[in-house]
Amino acid sequence: MIHCGPKTGSTTLRKACKFNLEKTCGIHHEKGNHLPVGYQDEEKLYPLIQNCTNTSHFCAKEVIMP
Repeated sequence: MIHCGPKTGSTTLRKACKFNLEKTCGIHHEKGNHLPVGYQDEEKLYPLIQNCTNTSHFCAKEVIMP
């Protein structure tokens, strides 16, 4: 599932997406970075979706989906 649209702007959802990526995919975020990997960059999001097969939720905002 990819969460996108106006609700993705919520701080709670972004934190949940970051936590989810850390637990299910081993992604470590830079301290102070409030955005999940690929949140506003489809070039990072697409490989993330392909490589993180145990992750079922991703968050995106302002990306172009194929």
